[in-house]
Amino acid sequence: MGREEDEVRLDELELKVLAAFADAYPDIPTPDRNHMARNFTQVLHGIISIGEKLGAAGEVNHMDLANGLVYSCFYNTRLEELQSDECDGTGSCVTSEDMSEVLRECVSRVADWLLGVEVLRTTDPEQFENFVKGAVALGATGWDRDRRKLDR
Repeated sequence: MGREEDEVRLDELELKVLAAFADAYPDIPTPDRNHMARNFTQVLHGIISIGEKLGAAGEVNHMDLANGLVYSCFYNTRLEELQSDECDGTGSCVTSEDMSEVLRECVSRVADWLLGVEVLRTTDPEQFENFVKGAVALGATGWDRDRRKLDR
């Protein structure tokens, strides 16, 4: 595929991301929402570029996506800042070993969720909605739903 075709695909991607953010975050003022969408589009473009240049050989699967999601969601976040191989004497620190264990657990759960959610979303949208509501009811009911408040 040529450079111009790639640019058209990326422009289409940005428009689709802008539209998806508009649907997902209608309460966020348009300039702020568009800025968020463009930032995310830049992340997508960067990761796509890395995948084209350095990506592993072979076909991708849900485990690859789960690993990428967990890496993107947890590394360079507050959780990583909490990691320290030297406890402060209280014994309450997150070691590299602890961090690896938590992230492995997250990857396995995310992988299963990706599979199950895709099956539900494509085969039974009503059950998909009930599943999401049930997942929230199991423990995330008090979590913030305002996207603007979630970034630090």
